[in-house]
Amino acid sequence: MLADVSFSDVLAQISELERILQADDAWDSAAIGDVLSQFGAGVLWLAQDDVVMGYCIYSVVFEVAEVLRIGTHPDFQRQGVAVRLLDELFALCGASDECESVLLEVRADNAPAIALYERVGFGQIDVRKNYYRNANGASGTDALIMQRSLG
Repeated sequence: MLADVSFSDVLAQISELERILQADDAWDSAAIGDVLSQFGAGVLWLAQDDVVMGYCIYSVVFEVAEVLRIGTHPDFQRQGVAVRLLDELFALCGASDECESVLLEVRADNAPAIALYERVGFGQIDVRKNYYRNANGASGTDALIMQRSLG
């Protein structure tokens, strides 16, 4: 959490990170706010000196939590921020007897993210063919659906 920083400032920082990290598909503050207003949605973040180092936007529906967005500030990548966020999500969801697993989608060509997810216990359960648009706007990159059991 952040000391002396409003939640709207946190959302603004997350929105800016989205713009940097997800240039072709960034969520702005309004979109993030809309998602977070939905039942079961939440956001986790880590901060240092009032700077958001990373964030995880998630939704819990019935027995499944889904990572909707996760990102790490470029200055803090490869320092365990995403692992800490995922561990916190696992602990949060695991504290509920109703949540059995966590799902996420990842671009099939994002090898560093796939390696991270496998390292924390996710396994591939399905593929969405040609799910992601490529830079030229054409579809073409598959989405891997990954799951981690909490039980």
